[in-house]
Amino acid sequence: MRTPFEPTKSFCYRVARYELLDQIAQEPEALTGQPFRMNTVTRRVIERNLTPEQLAIEIPAANADRIDTVIPPFCKGARSRAFKRPWPTAVLV
Repeated sequence: MRTPFEPTKSFCYRVARYELLDQIAQEPEALTGQPFRMNTVTRRVIERNLTPEQLAIEIPAANADRIDTVIPPFCKGARSRAFKRPWPTAVLV
């Protein structure tokens, strides 16, 4: 990963948008052009890029009385941009 880790939601958003989406687009599920569960693929890509210690870090949730681990902000960032990217699609003949 090119971006140095920092336990903030803005880091999660930037990495999801500018680095992880390209990796998600190269996953086998995305290359088939068939519908797939974005959270499953996103989690796999995140776990490949971050250590278990980094994933266990807790970040305060915005405008809520709860604490999230690093994964929920990543998944939200990836989902919010997923449909604005040129995803590979299958052509039915």
